[in-house]
Amino acid sequence: MLKFYNFYIYIVENIANIIIVLIYNLNYFFMKSSLPIANKDTINVIGNGPSLKLDIDKIIINNCNDDNLVVNMFAESSNYEILKPSYYLLVDPAYFINDLKLYDLQINLANFLINKTTWPINFLVPHSSRNSNFIKKIKTNLNIKIFYILNIPIVGGSNILNSLLFKLKLANPLYQNVLIAGIFLSLQLRYKNINIWGSDHSWHEQLSIGNNNEIYINDLHFYDLNRSNVFIHKNFENKNLKLHEIFNTFSRAFKTYHLLYFYSNKLKINIYNMCGTSWIDAFNRQSK
Repeated sequence: MLKFYNFYIYIVENIANIIIVLIYNLNYFFMKSSLPIANKDTINVIGNGPSLKLDIDKIIINNCNDDNLVVNMFAESSNYEILKPSYYLLVDPAYFINDLKLYDLQINLANFLINKTTWPINFLVPHSSRNSNFIKKIKTNLNIKIFYILNIPIVGGSNILNSLLFKLKLANPLYQNVLIAGIFLSLQLRYKNINIWGSDHSWHEQLSIGNNNEIYINDLHFYDLNRSNVFIHKNFENKNLKLHEIFNTFSRAFKTYHLLYFYSNKLKINIYNMCGTSWIDAFNRQSK
């Protein structure tokens, strides 16, 4: 019974993905989207997991040979000015939507970027963010060159079909987290080697349950300086998430990494997981 159910879901997912691709591409037909040109063979896609504290020096040593892509609040770290990354990537709507609760997050990151960025950097953001106050603010620093990326997410279905849609630039995987987006865009830039750092993905180890069944997570980053980031897991409607819903999001992310590995093999591109403590099981592990 379960085998039949999974096959039915698989067929529905493929049909849904094709419909999504048709609708979204018609929607985006007149919108300009572009990516910079890769000038090196290797790129480091750098997540902000706690393990990066131990690995950042290894990246800095090879800084002249590789391109670097950083994400989210990396500019808060003193390593931002040392590393001088080629790419900065944001995909979370929290950085762009007008919401007073998110004002401090947005203004702090914008100020870090404006004040610290003294070298040319390619800034990758969703096309939907183009009119946001955040983008208008960081544009005042002429070193920051904005590249708008289209977001046509597909979920599940056939890896073969999905890889074809990716290669034709008609779709992308669901950006469940920013590391997925960073790896995918590095594949689209056709780097020969993609090294992943700071990809701990140990969120399940940071979960706890309160007396009223609220699910708490301590969201740890390498730059946190012993700060605690414990908060209640909520969805976009500000409702508390249930434990099975949280693990579903984790599962979706880990499954997407296997899709990216499948796509990378089609392109003959190497992806290496450089993080020794990472829970991602899709990519070859390698240490420097």
